[in-house]
Amino acid sequence: MGRRSKKKLSTPWPQTPERSAACQHFGVCGGCRLQHLDYASQLQFKHDTVSALFNTRLAEDGGQLLPILEAPDEWHYRNKLEFSFSDQAFLTTEQIASRQRFEGGALGFHAPRFFAKAVDIDECWLGPPIVNDLRNWLREYCQTRDLPFRNAHNHTGLMRNFLVRTTRAGQILIALVIAEDRAALIDEIFGAMRERFPEVSAWYWVLNNKKNDSIADLPFRHWGGEQVLRESLGEAQFVISPKAFFQTNTAQAERLYASARSALEQGLSETGSSGERLYDLYCGAGTIGLYLRGLWQRLIGVEYVEQAVLDAQANARLNGVPVYQSEKEAEQSADESAESGARRESAHFVAGDMEAILRGGLFAEQGAADAVIVDPPRAGMSAGVVEALIEQAPPVLVYISCKPSTQEHDMALLGPHYRLRTVQVVDMFPQTPHVESVALLVHRRFG
Repeated sequence: MGRRSKKKLSTPWPQTPERSAACQHFGVCGGCRLQHLDYASQLQFKHDTVSALFNTRLAEDGGQLLPILEAPDEWHYRNKLEFSFSDQAFLTTEQIASRQRFEGGALGFHAPRFFAKAVDIDECWLGPPIVNDLRNWLREYCQTRDLPFRNAHNHTGLMRNFLVRTTRAGQILIALVIAEDRAALIDEIFGAMRERFPEVSAWYWVLNNKKNDSIADLPFRHWGGEQVLRESLGEAQFVISPKAFFQTNTAQAERLYASARSALEQGLSETGSSGERLYDLYCGAGTIGLYLRGLWQRLIGVEYVEQAVLDAQANARLNGVPVYQSEKEAEQSADESAESGARRESAHFVAGDMEAILRGGLFAEQGAADAVIVDPPRAGMSAGVVEALIEQAPPVLVYISCKPSTQEHDMALLGPHYRLRTVQVVDMFPQTPHVESVALLVHRRFG
């Protein structure tokens, strides 16, 4: 059961240009590989890609592939961008042929197949324009000060990474990653930067003296401004800490979650389930489960990142949902609410290995699931997690995926037990081949 499917996408990659690429770095940085296609063609390609994966199963189960949901904005939709410093700028063929000297390093994206080099980005069309202004100012400032950029081969260089997060309300969070504990230098850089960009809301820096670039295990040091950003999806409010997972396309995330809500409503209707207990697996900061508020009374979220669980608890409280540590506490609160005639909601979040938690008695402790929603990483669910779901047999399963090919593999394992009712394709990432899909599965015991 644990072997990965060998099924690959059969949809041919569109090669013929239909329009001129907007970005000057197209074909070099490796990010927006579909810029040469009209947006309608991008949508058709993504629809066909997902259709090729699921059409057989949908036909067998009498399910439906819903029309793809296009993004409201083709450009400037990303709310989070990360850039890398490198003392080796990736040079195009034209730059090499010019015989000019390109010195000073680069601040941009790692070049495809050349991880030690970075494409020096002047203008990226994915984020809001302020991100370009911040990055270009920081690069020039560091070059003027002769601050050494990272060399990935010998693991030297002070300047490592630069992270920018934004909200629709205009809030900005930045985090600068350096290789040495130099608080005075951060004061100098951020002091100058704040004079130029007073609109930045939150300032952080990270000390990373490891060989790898991962900062998930490192503390973010607050330098000034707000501690968190705030964003809303539907009626739900959320705080976004520097490490928090949050869908990178905020406007389209609302449509993604609305699709999940529609799927869950359909599943509950078809099965006659009350939806009292909703399990939100790979819950991150609790955004999906809290967006689905009103369809559950008890939300149980599981996530392997401890900080994400802390964020989920904070988000639940922000939205007026009490957080409990045990089923007994939740039942006591529900009894009190029943006496007063009020509907009482509660949430419980737990951090740790997904399979170990599901096998360790979570369902016995928190109660049987009326519905489960999963949003795993690109690799999909492990075989053990799939097996645990099959054993628990919740009436409704809503599966959100950022990689439909692994979603298809997992649904092949679930297939003997669940019917695939609908698949909704959502274009979260215009100009790229990536796509999200929301699948509704209903247990076969309901017909």
